[in-house]
Amino acid sequence: MASKSQPKKSQPKSRTWLRKTAILLSKLFIIGITLIAAYAIYLDSKIDQKFSGDHWQIPAKVYAQSLTLFPKKRIARNQVINELEALNYRRVSNPTSPGEYSISKTKIDINRRSFSYIETTYPQQRVMMRFNGNYLESMTDLKTRQSLAQFSIEPKLLKRISNSSKEDRIFVPREQIPELLVATLLHIEDRNFYQHQGIAPLSILRALVANIKAGRTVQGGSTLTQQLVKNVFLTRERSILRKAKEALYSLLIEFKYSKDELLEIYLNEVFLGQNGPLSVNGFGLASEFYFARPIDELTPDQIALLVAIIKGPSYYSPSRYPERALERRDFILRQMVKQDFISAQQYQRAAKSPLGLKSSVAKHGQFHGFMSLVKRELGTRFTQDFSNTSGISIYTTLDSNAQRFAQQSLTNRIKTLEKSSKTNKLQGAVVVANYRNGQIKAIVEGKDANYAGFNRALNAQRPIGSLIKPFIVASALEEMGQYNLATMLDDKAISLTNNEGEVWKPLNYDKKFRGQANILDSLTYSYNIPMVNLGMDVGLDTISYALERAGWQGDFTRRPSMLLGAIEASPWMVTQLYQSLANNGEQRTLHAVLAVTTQNEETFYAYENLPVQAITPQVSYLTRYALNKVTSKGTARSLRWKNKGLALAGKTGTTDDLRDSWYAGFDNNEATVVWLGRDDNKSIALTGSTGALTVYSDFVKQRGGVSLPLGNPASVATAYFNKTTGEASAKGCDNVIALPALENAIVTGSCDSQTPTPQTKKKSVFDDFFGLF
Repeated sequence: MASKSQPKKSQPKSRTWLRKTAILLSKLFIIGITLIAAYAIYLDSKIDQKFSGDHWQIPAKVYAQSLTLFPKKRIARNQVINELEALNYRRVSNPTSPGEYSISKTKIDINRRSFSYIETTYPQQRVMMRFNGNYLESMTDLKTRQSLAQFSIEPKLLKRISNSSKEDRIFVPREQIPELLVATLLHIEDRNFYQHQGIAPLSILRALVANIKAGRTVQGGSTLTQQLVKNVFLTRERSILRKAKEALYSLLIEFKYSKDELLEIYLNEVFLGQNGPLSVNGFGLASEFYFARPIDELTPDQIALLVAIIKGPSYYSPSRYPERALERRDFILRQMVKQDFISAQQYQRAAKSPLGLKSSVAKHGQFHGFMSLVKRELGTRFTQDFSNTSGISIYTTLDSNAQRFAQQSLTNRIKTLEKSSKTNKLQGAVVVANYRNGQIKAIVEGKDANYAGFNRALNAQRPIGSLIKPFIVASALEEMGQYNLATMLDDKAISLTNNEGEVWKPLNYDKKFRGQANILDSLTYSYNIPMVNLGMDVGLDTISYALERAGWQGDFTRRPSMLLGAIEASPWMVTQLYQSLANNGEQRTLHAVLAVTTQNEETFYAYENLPVQAITPQVSYLTRYALNKVTSKGTARSLRWKNKGLALAGKTGTTDDLRDSWYAGFDNNEATVVWLGRDDNKSIALTGSTGALTVYSDFVKQRGGVSLPLGNPASVATAYFNKTTGEASAKGCDNVIALPALENAIVTGSCDSQTPTPQTKKKSVFDDFFGLF
């Protein structure tokens, strides 16, 4: 009997559901792994993009000029000390470390830092300088005991030009980071840095529990690697998804880079503050920004403060919240001594130290006037935007001490003048130049040091008043044999009519007439009528040509009133003119940029300055002699007692209705022009003597001026003239004056005769030179 077939038992539904669920989860897992892998590949490409090749866009740096010294250089001891102070050298009793110096009555002992400057590297060096009055007598290398023929001091960093990234840093290789800084950083921020693989699960778990208990994010468990990821790739959002992304980034970075490479990146990337529009990234820049010293010169208390700031650069900002920063710093110091990173004695000394903030990085807005000149000068030579060129260095002519003293002198004097006189809304400008090479040392564009607007020094066009008079005198003296400093000029009422029928009746400032005055006195006391008569005799075209040769740019109407300065120029332009007078008549174009180098310190631009002989050296000397008399007994004679012992030269200038106050002068090194006025061109009730001259006097006192040598040069000899007639006389005669004169234009005279026979007139060297053009 056949058996009946049994129906198959159906599998339990639960098994089917489990199998399907497993298959689904497997697929989802594979898809998840695939997506994570794809996302990881995407993140890896971002890591490569950020960290391959040059890690960062380094801002362009603008430097002041390096101070170069040599034996017998005319430079005051205080000028060198001021330079060291500007570079934040520390005055100590025994300068054993770089960045330190000591002084005695006639000596300066400098332990110079190593530095690079226009393709040249200078090593650390300790040098003893000996001074004799205003001279640098000798320099000795204290290691080799050898005398030095030349010695340079590093330039001051003026500005770091912002780029599109708005980040700033000084890259420092890992091996140049102080070990105390590294040890302290790792102990405070990530003690297991060299053990973990980018994330620390226990730290994350501890932070997670704390956050759940608080109901919000109150604690982090980030490693240095995670901090680096947050700084570079992520926003400040706090969420689980962001934390997961952070962990994945960290694992990938740890896989791609060694621990030392990651540490170097972190040390140069970590955010430590803000300087205007630029972030302060990395310990190299932070050291300069907060303490004005290289990272290898940091003390334990300074290291502690930098590590303290990491926790919250805004919250622990030492400039905004010094008490918070100090408390956090002292906590770090206690950790340092507990870990035997520093000794108990070091701890005691460090804990007693103030924050000691002193930045060598220019604050945003500083040096705007000079930087606008640098930008203009580079703009005439290059079409590229240097702010987007990584790591270039722009070396300029600026003397940071001259800039500081010029700004202080203008700002403080204007405050004093506005209190004591009827004027208000007073403004001003100052330009300082080394007249031997045309290098600009300082530009002050207004009384506010942080002003960043209209540059009065470069762009304010104002009547120059009596500042034109030395060029009238120089033009006359070039007419060899016809004029000398004793030549008498009429000082009587005159009336001049131009081609349009307009009548001009100039007056002296005091409204008096003296009948006659010689050229020297007319310039010394700034008599108007004699200068107009001399200018008309010499010719407006001749004087205009002399101005052009001295560096005047632009057109002006040639009319008699120009002889009293009714032509407009900027303080910059006036400085160019007086540079020529001061420099033996040799005109050198004023400039602010010396060189531009690449990130690899290769020079691709260097300034070349070709001189032009605008005035013969002999005539230039005679004019300077007269300008010295202006400062010793003329309209600028207050310099004699305000700056005792200094031989200076210069000219005051005042315009109609006392709208402009000018002074242009020079010592043995620099030509300086000061202008005071109002932006609305209203009267300031100040003359050149009561206004601009006082600014110059303050500047020279702070700067430490160097006296002009007053001896006669070759081809200039002492001649004797009758004081009343101006005619040649002889030594020992009554009523005689001794003055320098062109040697080949001196005539023989005697006490008996006032009508001597002149020597044969010779052609001027000035004429010979200009005949070539």
